[in-house]
Amino acid sequence: MAIATEMASAKCQGEIVVYLAVSLLANARTLRTNSDRFERAWRDLRRRDLLFRAIPLSFVPCAVLIIVVLNATYGDVPREFGRWVGGGWIAAFFAAGAYRRRFRCPRCSELFFGRGLSNNSARCAHCQLPAHATVAR
Repeated sequence: MAIATEMASAKCQGEIVVYLAVSLLANARTLRTNSDRFERAWRDLRRRDLLFRAIPLSFVPCAVLIIVVLNATYGDVPREFGRWVGGGWIAAFFAAGAYRRRFRCPRCSELFFGRGLSNNSARCAHCQLPAHATVAR
């Protein structure tokens, strides 16, 4: 009888060990998945930041290039050139800013920058997750 209870106890302990091993593997997989999700989210934020910064910096070089092409093609720049090109760049800048502000926090899925005029990208406005954190703390 004692041998049977010891075998049952050993079997139960073996099942516990197997359960713990499976649980640890599942937690590691979840952690890796969360880490991958965070990496993708921060890469997306960097892409949005790059777009937001590239539009105003590209205005002068691109405007000069357009002027050179128009002068070479038509001999002069159209009368409303400044309004159309400048207005287009301003509209693109505002669209890139709105696109950047729509970034969602990878932890809480709320808007990372919040609603308002704050453009602080150091922490999430809702859960205070630091920008570019690798895992949810």
